[in-house]
Order: sequence, then structure tokens, then C-alpha cells
Amino acid sequence: NIFNRRSPKTPKDTAKDKEKRSLPNERYDPDRDLHFRTENILKLWILELKNVPQKKKYYCNLLVDEEIYHTTQSKQKTDICFWGDYCETSIDSQSSHVCVAVYKKATHLGYVKIDLVSSSKTTEKWFKLESDKSDKEIPQIRIKYRFHSVDILPLSAYKAFREYLQNNSVSLCQMLESTLPVKSKEDIASALVHIAQAQQYAQTFLVNLILNEVKNKGDNDPTLFRGNSLATKAIEAYMHLVGEDYLHDTVEEEIKSIIEDPHDMEVDPMKIPNFSNLKEKIQKHQNSLEDRVTSIWRRILQSSIHLPIELVNVFGSLKEALLKEAKSNLVDVLISSCIFLRFLCPAILNPSLFNILQ
Repeated sequence: NIFNRRSPKTPKDTAKDKEKRSLPNERYDPDRDLHFRTENILKLWILELKNVPQKKKYYCNLLVDEEIYHTTQSKQKTDICFWGDYCETSIDSQSSHVCVAVYKKATHLGYVKIDLVSSSKTTEKWFKLESDKSDKEIPQIRIKYRFHSVDILPLSAYKAFREYLQNNSVSLCQMLESTLPVKSKEDIASALVHIAQAQQYAQTFLVNLILNEVKNKGDNDPTLFRGNSLATKAIEAYMHLVGEDYLHDTVEEEIKSIIEDPHDMEVDPMKIPNFSNLKEKIQKHQNSLEDRVTSIWRRILQSSIHLPIELVNVFGSLKEALLKEAKSNLVDVLISSCIFLRFLCPAILNPSLFNILQ
């Protein structure tokens, strides 16, 4: 029975391991860009489980073509059993569905089958587990997913388009800025950054795009570098692209230590149970929190010499360009908004979104 297979315990994946496991073999064909091909991408979030006994631990396996591709962490059911677990994989063109199997410890509880129908939209719903057992209340699992099948032409077919983007990406962003929702801005900015990086003009593109935003908004606009524009989404995508290893080296150890720390750091009086000695408890929690903030801040300061050279060059060029425009007052605002507001702080708040933790 494929659902009774044990999930393999493997060491921490390297970036290369993740890429090799999640992408089809055709990606490793050095001539793949010379030929027509189809890529089938599944993005799947395993969110939460309900209608199961409390105080038990549960986990899930994602099975693709009867092989275990991804395993969630084991979570204990209290009021809810929540994972919020995300994975992305390429699917063989012959596959018509994938399965998510649910386990209580080593016991298989049931599974759901998800049919693979290509769509530009994300689907989210509760699935009832299919099982041989006849429980009064059928366990349900909430899953969000999107399967997208894309036909890709030989690289030569995109020659004119690549040349157009290299010469007109900034003006294209200007035309699209007011017409796109935030999610589309994120997708398009990321695509443009990846193309620019591959074509070796990412630095020029980012500098011109951000200077254009400064020109359009003016120095005193409170949303400058803070709003959801194509410029801010582009620099955010670039930091993700070139800075993942730096981010992990800087904050991963601290984040894991915080999660494993038994000391309470809650400082909101309304969220602290047992109100006896409340003032003393708050002070103790504040001290623990301040120690953690100090520790992670020290790691950030010490990491400056390890900042990727690509980011050093981009921010250096932006600084020079702003100084030429007599806008020295914006240099620190730009760099801090990018590195902290859009990179380090979101990674600390949501480490799973940055592949730091599940």
C-alpha cells in the first residue's frame, strides 16, 4: 500500500538538492532551450486538518506518481491542527492527479486526490478524506493549490522579445503600473528581474526603475519605497534571487533558537494567563524579548561583510545616482526600506516564506 510507506528521514537539503528533486529531468538537458517543451508546475499549500481527535500528532505526505515528494512536520491537534506548509514541484505530463495522505503517528487515516487541471487561478477548499474506516465525523483537510501547464518555445523564438525587454523594460513598467493588481505586479516584476539577471542587465534595470519611481513620486511622498509598486517588487525579487544564502546564514540560526526557546516573550498583558504577579511577569518577558532582539540585531550587523556582491553593486549604483540627482536624503531611506522592510524583517516574521523553516 503506497500510503503505508514511511517518510524518508533525510539531512537538510542543499539548494542544489531542492532544485534537482523539484524539477523534471529535462531541466538538466543542456540543450533544453533549443527545443519546444511543456512544463507542468504544481504549487500546493497543506493548511489545516479538522474532525480528528485532539492531543494526537498528525502529518501529511504529498505523493506524486506514487512517490513521496514532500512531508509536512508533525503537528499536535489542539483547537486546530495547522501546518500552513507550502511546496512546489514539476509534474510529469502523464500524471492526471496527485494525492495528499494524512497520518496519525504512523497510522494512515485517509487521503485526498487532487485532479490536475491547468488554471491561472488558485483553488482553496476543504477535502473530505477518503478512507476504509467509517467514522461518524469524516476528517477534512484544507488545501490550496494551483496547477499550471505552460508551453515553452525554443529560445530563438524569443530573440526579438528579449531585445525589446532589454531596451524598454522601464517604460513597459510605467505603462503597466496603474493597471495591475498587487499580485500581478509581483509576478511581472519577478519575471523581468529573472530575465534581466540572465541577460546581465539587472543592475541597470533596477537603478533606472527606482530612479523613475523617485522622479514620479517626489522626495516627500510617504509611500516612496514602501508601497507595492513594480519598482519595490522588482528590488524585492532581486534580493530573493541573489540573497537567499546570505539571509539563511544571517537569521536562520537565531530564528530556530527562538522557536525552541522555552522562555515566554509575550509582552501584551491581555495575552498573559494567570494575572498574579503580572507586572513581574511582563518585566521578565520583556527582558527575554530584548535579549533576543539584541542577539539577532548583532548578527545582522556582523553580516554586513557577507552581503552578496550583487546587492552591494546595486545599492552602490543607486547611491551614486541619487547623489547625482541631489537626493542624498533618500539614500539611507532606500537602502533601509529594501534590506529591512522587504528582506530581513519579513524573513523573521514569516520564515517559511523564505525557505528558512517549514
